[in-house]
Amino acid sequence: MRSTMEALEKVREAEIQMDIELSPVEECYVFLQRCGVAVPREEIEKVDSLRYTFKNLQSQASSVQSHLVSIQTEFKTRLKDSVEVFKKDMSTFVTSYSEVCLIEYYFSNYSDVKFDMIGRSYGNWPST
Repeated sequence: MRSTMEALEKVREAEIQMDIELSPVEECYVFLQRCGVAVPREEIEKVDSLRYTFKNLQSQASSVQSHLVSIQTEFKTRLKDSVEVFKKDMSTFVTSYSEVCLIEYYFSNYSDVKFDMIGRSYGNWPST
């Protein structure tokens, strides 16, 4: 998505420059033909195809941009939903992590205390 947006931006930036540079080149070749200067046919065809090729590129860019606009709402909704899920997951993780760290810290000070399978303690509790 990002690369497509960057490519569209480059096409938009190139439009102005292409118009500025392409028109004088086309005019020069027309002038050369009017004056009877022999210009290789390949060159004339290349110059003629420049405008056509660039118009096709602009048309493709417009089509891609329209498609991106049409799917933008869906992507935005999915992003918002994903962010909400992430926030909930993060909150759960932080809470669980804090509880585990608290328990580990608390029991690291009471290493002599042991627990059976159902959590009842036995052993020596330090006197406080």
